[in-house]
Amino acid sequence: MTMYLRYLWYTVKLDFKLFLFNRRSRTRIGNCLSSAMPILSGVVQGSCLGLLLFIVFINDISDLFSGDTCVKLFADDVKLYSKVCTNPDSLQEGLNSIVEWSHTWQLPISENKCCIFNLNQSSDVVYSIHNSLLPVVREVVDLGVTLDHSLSLSQHIAKLSVKGHRVANLYQNVFFQETLIA
Repeated sequence: MTMYLRYLWYTVKLDFKLFLFNRRSRTRIGNCLSSAMPILSGVVQGSCLGLLLFIVFINDISDLFSGDTCVKLFADDVKLYSKVCTNPDSLQEGLNSIVEWSHTWQLPISENKCCIFNLNQSSDVVYSIHNSLLPVVREVVDLGVTLDHSLSLSQHIAKLSVKGHRVANLYQNVFFQETLIA
């Protein structure tokens, strides 16, 4: 190993230690500044290293699933999907695996953000997390895109159209309205 690589490795290890241990935080509201308090867990929100550590932290979640249940991860969102007609229990087994993983790693699930979204068919199968039934929805917003049960984008386009008209009207009222000077 060259001297440069040794130095680089030492620097990275030092940065991790400084980032994870003996940290303190202050809060500013207006001109008031709180006293420094120790950070006992977690990472600073918005930091690049925090994002990397989170990805490493949740990286093993995809290993929980096999067979009919698949998983997609994006940032802190987890999407489970399965072909229910072949094995209706596979999705509940996947949900149970996620619940167990979240307890093990002390990362709680936001149950109020969880739902069941059936594509092209309705299903009588019910799913739950922590003994709470998950609601079945006919449309879902995922990464800012609204989809309905047939994967039509018509609702999304309609919402964008309304938003675009509002912005256009705002510009028209602000920039093109004649002002009367008395």
